[in-house]
Amino acid sequence: MEEITTPQTLKIKGHIKKKKIQVVEDHIEHQQQVLQLLKDNATLVQNRMKQQADQHRNERSFDVGDWVFLRLHLKHAIYKKEMLKILHALKK
Repeated sequence: MEEITTPQTLKIKGHIKKKKIQVVEDHIEHQQQVLQLLKDNATLVQNRMKQQADQHRNERSFDVGDWVFLRLHLKHAIYKKEMLKILHALKK
């Protein structure tokens, strides 16, 4: 004979019954624990990446009037050039 479940209970593994509210609360708690683990892991990875990047940096200071060489990446220069062409064409 099949057991009938009332709307207030839910069959879980091993025929354990819990109230639906408790099942939802357990699920939400589990999701929060997983999210916290992901945040902690992301923080660790970000810190590790920052340490690696900082190893290749050095402190520089400039005074007013100093000449500096600014190196732009070619990709950005090409993008800027193309955007200027488009803007110029739109003005016509």
